[in-house]
Amino acid sequence: LPTAASVAGQWLLGKQYVENWPVWLGVNIVSVALFAYKGLWLTVLLYGLFAVLSVVGWRAWTRRTA
Repeated sequence: LPTAASVAGQWLLGKQYVENWPVWLGVNIVSVALFAYKGLWLTVLLYGLFAVLSVVGWRAWTRRTA
């Protein structure tokens, strides 16, 4: 699931659709849960940071287009 959604998110990003950000946020949240289940805590921290950056990017793109 994270890989397929990442491909979709990357395609949306390449087309510069603002909808890429919620896709990336979903990928990152699922990845956090997956890596936490596996006990990979540094990777959980990394994907948590990616989730925060997804929110920041989403807000910035929304402001830019408004």
